[in-house]
Amino acid sequence: MSGVIGMPAPAGLVHGMGKDLAEPDWSPLTTAEVHTVLAAYPWPGGDEMITWRSPRPMSAAGLIRHGPADLFVKRHHVRVRTLAQLAVEHAFIGHLRARGIPAPAVLRAADGATATQYGDFVYEVHELASGLDRYRDALSWTPYASLGHARAAGAALARLHEAAERFSLPARAPAVLTGGCEIIVSNDPLAEVKWLAGCRPGLAGYLDGRPWPDDLTRHVLPAIRRAAPLLAGLPRQWGHGDWHPSNLTWSSAGPDAVVAGVFDFGLANRTFAVHDLATALERATVSWLDLTDPGKRR
Repeated sequence: MSGVIGMPAPAGLVHGMGKDLAEPDWSPLTTAEVHTVLAAYPWPGGDEMITWRSPRPMSAAGLIRHGPADLFVKRHHVRVRTLAQLAVEHAFIGHLRARGIPAPAVLRAADGATATQYGDFVYEVHELASGLDRYRDALSWTPYASLGHARAAGAALARLHEAAERFSLPARAPAVLTGGCEIIVSNDPLAEVKWLAGCRPGLAGYLDGRPWPDDLTRHVLPAIRRAAPLLAGLPRQWGHGDWHPSNLTWSSAGPDAVVAGVFDFGLANRTFAVHDLATALERATVSWLDLTDPGKRR
């Protein structure tokens, strides 16, 4: 456990793929574009003010003061998320909310849609999550600040899985920044990786010339084979896909706080509850950012 949650990023800098802050490779949300987006929603117009911009990697999002309301607006490029992909994600959020999971409501535009598109960008608007956003300045893969937080997060994840059991939409197709379990349930995991790489030129270029089939066969396939008979007896169901402390809000600032809100379902998909649990453990226990430090590689 760690008692350090994080420091706010200086203006203009964001979290990178290491522990140092970095210049973003995407443009920040602007007041003008937020005004355009919110004009499509059925409430009186007004002056918008961006009160906070997310420093998270590969994210253009922020908190917006719109009259008396505080909202969360997030922007995606169409190559990352389409309107159809967001519609499934938002349907899952609605299912969970109807069953008592404290996920912020996704707001609907005047035409009833839960996302809008302008040019090459897609936008979604959410109510503000309840509770304290204690980890919003924490780097990715930051551990929980206390055992109490870890226990509370585990209990909240179990409740989410119970609520998700009857959400029957099929799995989302493999896409950028979307979770899934296609490789581990495939009869031919190597062929599945090759197919995925064929759909993503950037990934194919990264893998080209590397002995990844040998590495996968040696280090990963034995674990997949051991897990196969166990997974065969488990039901497929939707999960959060990215369960870590900074995707949760908390009831107080104390070490025994409980989860007050759950957000960021961008990686949600139909996998297994145990797959979601394994992801949650990885997010809080594996220090991937230390890979940038040669002295800490294993």
